[in-house]
Amino acid sequence: MSAALTLPTATLPLPDFAQLDTTQLQHSVTTALQQASQILAKAETTSRADAPQLLEALDLAENQLQQAWGVLSNLNATCNTPELRELYNQLLPELSRYYTEQGQNQHLYQHYLSLHDADDFAHRTTAEQAAIRLALRDFRLSGVALEGEAKQQFAQISERLSQLSSQFSDHVLDATQAFVRPLTEAELAGLPDSSVALLKQLGQQHQQQHAVATLDAPAYIAIQTYADDRALREALYHAYVTRASELGDPAHDNSGLMAEILALRQQKAQLLGFANYAELSLASKMADDVDQVIGFLHDLADKARQPALRDLAQLQAEAHSAGYDQLQPWDTAYLSEKIKQREFKLSQESLKPYFPAPVVIQGLFQIAARLYGIQIEEKTTSVWHEHVRYYEISEQGRVIGGFYLDLYAR
Repeated sequence: MSAALTLPTATLPLPDFAQLDTTQLQHSVTTALQQASQILAKAETTSRADAPQLLEALDLAENQLQQAWGVLSNLNATCNTPELRELYNQLLPELSRYYTEQGQNQHLYQHYLSLHDADDFAHRTTAEQAAIRLALRDFRLSGVALEGEAKQQFAQISERLSQLSSQFSDHVLDATQAFVRPLTEAELAGLPDSSVALLKQLGQQHQQQHAVATLDAPAYIAIQTYADDRALREALYHAYVTRASELGDPAHDNSGLMAEILALRQQKAQLLGFANYAELSLASKMADDVDQVIGFLHDLADKARQPALRDLAQLQAEAHSAGYDQLQPWDTAYLSEKIKQREFKLSQESLKPYFPAPVVIQGLFQIAARLYGIQIEEKTTSVWHEHVRYYEISEQGRVIGGFYLDLYAR
């Protein structure tokens, strides 16, 4: 995907990321939120005959809200800055309150119920029937049947859970970015040239003269897979699995958040009449109940146990041959790679030249074309980073959607 290629321009209306700032992002979200709230308020005075028009207008308004919020959420997740994070966390409670109010709006619920119970429901398309049924299900899971104190408590729990989820993600991101470990030349032994280049590039980004280890996935996986220095792999492993925990920086500790999230989820489930949060979660999933899920996991474990034991025995033998006192978690990726190289003459590094990103992406699009009869074409448009690509999906010459592809960790 050379930058020199001349690409056709995107045809769908898309954000101009180059011109966006926090003021514009805030305006777009709050404006969309106000418009959706105004339409929602009309549910009480809308007649049954006019309900379809109200629901269509609300659906369009919420689509605008989701698009505006989606841009902010994406930027907060992919190129996080203090300003974006502050705005995201500022608007999150307002968004949570809106969706809670919408899910508990009795008048809106009755309008959907009237569509479901109408004589012409059976003549609606399968998609329309499914949409109405799912909407009614979501109303029940949003506490539409609750009253008084229980209804208020449910709303408070929902808002608090959204805040806790955001804080949890922020702590993980901050703890990940806070870890930077300078590496000596000796510690780079075993790493392929491409991985060494990556670690040196990370060093430059952190104003270091030498390569550094970070907890970002590309760096972490490279070290765990190839680094001959066992102490380095162990140090990285412990740092990775204890991110945002009580064993690290107290400012990033998620322990208290996790306890509060679990407690609030249990309260939320019980308010809706479920025994536990697992039952509430499964109410919108394919599995029938908790026992079915547990049975599936046990069956999967039974089938995987013997192959897993064989793999474990092979790794333990490899660890013994390497002179290790005992196989440890930070050894498994490294020793597995050694076994593949020795027994199959195969390594992840040797495969890379055969699967460059453009070739893999094009192959994926060709498969999609054969399976679904769609065409996926790269288009030029504004993006939030130079490595991001935008593609549009067409069916029989008609554009039916588009998506951004952001492959690389930053």
